[in-house]
Amino acid sequence: MAYILAIRTLELIKIDSLLKDKRLQLLFIGVFLPSFTLWLALGVIWWIDAIKSDCNANDSFAFFGVLFISILRFVLFFVIVVFLIKDRRFLKKYHDLNEGELHDSVENINMERLHRDLRRALDFESMEVNSNDNDLDQQLLERQKGLSRDKLKQIPVIRASERPLILNQSCAVCLNDFSQRDKVKELNLCKHCFHERCIDSWLRRARECPLCKRSAIADELLLARDGAN
Repeated sequence: MAYILAIRTLELIKIDSLLKDKRLQLLFIGVFLPSFTLWLALGVIWWIDAIKSDCNANDSFAFFGVLFISILRFVLFFVIVVFLIKDRRFLKKYHDLNEGELHDSVENINMERLHRDLRRALDFESMEVNSNDNDLDQQLLERQKGLSRDKLKQIPVIRASERPLILNQSCAVCLNDFSQRDKVKELNLCKHCFHERCIDSWLRRARECPLCKRSAIADELLLARDGAN
């Protein structure tokens, strides 16, 4: 009976769990094997004595007492083993759960750090773009600041017939051909000629010649040189 109970106990607790858990190893080696061996030896000795001699009531009582104690010890051993196995499974599940939560926490921290770095990079790039846009706008505004009315009056007005070479050409602003009666303005520095209305409209928004991009009048050229120096 004790042997059958021991075999069933080993089948239920699984050998692999027994080999992996040090507490089960200690319980099996330190409690189960010595108890099983001791009670098996006592049972064999008692059985041999019982066969050789006549059984009486006291002997029967002693036999059942030993059997009861043996069964009780094996049941206790079985309960302890089952408890340890469940405890081991719980600890393993808890450990796996903690590892999963830790992994999720690390992933969340990395994602937050990535988002924070990305936002910083985008903000920095936006600041650079805004700075470049501001510089470009400033340059455009400076270029768009044309000549005043007094400056425009300093450019002499002549007839196109006074410059015969331009009669076969067209105005670079409006692209219409010059005629002899057209009023034109000749820029002081580059000597390019344009219709009066065309060049006045142009120079109100810019200070350079539409063709060569030189300063329209000498005063502007001197101011540009002074600014460069």
